[in-house]
Amino acid sequence: MKRSMLVLLMALLVLSLGLPVFATPDLAVYPVKEGDTLWSIARRFGTSVERISELNPGVDPNHLMIGQKLALKASSPKYVYHTVKEGETLWSIAQMYSLRLEDVLDANRLTYFSTPIAGQRLRIPATYGTKGEYRVQLGDTYWSIAKAQGTTIARLLALNPGVDPDALRVGQTLVVKGAADRPFHFVRSGETLYQIAAAHGVTVADLMAWNNISRPESLYIGQHLFLEP
Repeated sequence: MKRSMLVLLMALLVLSLGLPVFATPDLAVYPVKEGDTLWSIARRFGTSVERISELNPGVDPNHLMIGQKLALKASSPKYVYHTVKEGETLWSIAQMYSLRLEDVLDANRLTYFSTPIAGQRLRIPATYGTKGEYRVQLGDTYWSIAKAQGTTIARLLALNPGVDPDALRVGQTLVVKGAADRPFHFVRSGETLYQIAAAHGVTVADLMAWNNISRPESLYIGQHLFLEP
């Protein structure tokens, strides 16, 4: 009882003195308070000065105003879209995106008895990721991703060369611990699927199947291609 009273008195003291109270991690907009700087705000919410400046173009970091609202997070897309191909089932589509069947059903208001038709567009929750990968979500940091995936920040850095951990983008794909023993190739400028397949002694068809690639020309610099199923 005495301990509870002490905690309550301390909380009232903090409020009466106007001491900073840490906001919840999911705060998207922050009202500037007296004494705030972009550096102190970035430190408090686990982001960077560069990221806050990017999300708030036109804001003068040297002249913040009390009550001014700063965006701390970008809006996140809820869905991407998949066009059903001949022979695909709801179960195979869910597997393709490493989702539960229920995730696909709920996103499209379908039932277990529904049959997709070739050409039909299905909504896919934007948190999807192929096996061994993780798709960055709103508010993610390397620390939170490493903790959730049961790995370390050092391992994420090693598996994702060229990725700036302080500038993660919503929807960006990272290789995580699940892919640690699965060899992959880091796509460089000018490379084609044919060149990569020949260099590693596999076929283009296999590379496309292992990485859920529908069009060979869709490669991009920095993409991770798994070299085994």
